[in-house]
Amino acid sequence: TSDPGQGALAVQARSDSRQILELLKKINHQPTDQAVSVERAVVRLLDGDCNSPIGVHAKILRGITKVTAMVSEIDGSEIIRVQESYPSIDSEIVALSVKKSLEVAGASKLSSWVEDK
Repeated sequence: TSDPGQGALAVQARSDSRQILELLKKINHQPTDQAVSVERAVVRLLDGDCNSPIGVHAKILRGITKVTAMVSEIDGSEIIRVQESYPSIDSEIVALSVKKSLEVAGASKLSSWVEDK
């Protein structure tokens, strides 16, 4: 499972540059934007960062969000993985569901998560 946001390109612009922001809206790929938002929300809800053993891949297709997510011990000795579909593209709703699924699957019992969380 890939790192959240892996493969997505981002362009930054000044918030007061309306012309540039309007141009960027035209080239933004909304499904990718939504998928990356889901992936980042999962990491945030898990209190993770770029060094956390978390992988999340989301894909939006026809209003359905398909997510594969995993967490592991730091040394990789145990991996908890879930793969599910959600009838929503709301990143917070989907991320909360993913977090709960990971916890039910045993993520909350991993020593690397219990010690830090």
